[in-house]
Amino acid sequence: MSNYFRSKIWIERLTILLISILIFFVLGEILIRLLVHTEPPLPFQKLPDSPRLVGLIPGFEREDIKINSRGFRDGEYPEEKSRNTLRIVGLGDSFTFGAGVKLQDTYLKQLEKMLTEKSSFKTVEILNMGVPGYNTYQELIFMKEVGLRYKPDIVIVGFVLNDVDLLDRDLLASSGKEKSRQLVEQTGGEKPASSIMKCNTWESRKENAILSVYGKELQAPDIGRARQNDGDVV
Repeated sequence: MSNYFRSKIWIERLTILLISILIFFVLGEILIRLLVHTEPPLPFQKLPDSPRLVGLIPGFEREDIKINSRGFRDGEYPEEKSRNTLRIVGLGDSFTFGAGVKLQDTYLKQLEKMLTEKSSFKTVEILNMGVPGYNTYQELIFMKEVGLRYKPDIVIVGFVLNDVDLLDRDLLASSGKEKSRQLVEQTGGEKPASSIMKCNTWESRKENAILSVYGKELQAPDIGRARQNDGDVV
C-alpha cells in the first residue's frame, strides 16, 4: 500500500476519533445539565466604602429575582410615603430575602397582604431588605444607609440564631479594610464609638445584637481582639 493511501486512512481514523470525542463531550454536557440542578449565583457585589462589605447588585434581574435601584429585593418605592400609609422595613438574611421562592411568597409580602386586608390604613407597604448571609451588624448598617431614607413606621428583624456571628476576619483582611474598619460605627464621619461589645456568652452576644438593631448605640465587636474562649468569642 502506498504512503498516500496509508496517510489517507490515518487521517480518516483521526477525524472519526475527534468527532467521536466531541460528540461524547457534548452529550455528557447535556446529560449533566439535565440531571444536576445548580442554583445560579446570587447577585452580590463588593462594597469597598461600606462596613457591610458586600451587597446586592442594584438593577440585577433574572427570572425569579429582581433587585431594585437601591439594592434590595423589591419594587421601587419613593422615599416619601403617601398619606395614610403604613410603611414597614424588613431586615434579615436569606430567610427574609426569600431564597428559592418568588417575592410575593416571602413572609414579608404575605404579611403585607394580610395587613392590607385587615388594617385601617389605605396602603400598607413592606419593603424587603433581607440579604442572604447578612448578620445583625450588616443589617443595622443597611438600615442606616438605606432603610432610614424610607422613614418606616415599623422595623421587622427576621432573626436566625447564626445572625449574631462576627464578620469573618479573612474577609476583612482580603478587603484591605481591616485596620480602618474595626466594625465600629463612624459617628459623624470622624469619631468612632469607643464602646466595644463584650460577647463572653451566647446570651450576651444575642442580647447586644438585638439591642443594636433596635436603635441603641452600636457596640460593635473589635475583630482585632477576637479570641476563642471556651467556645465563645470575646
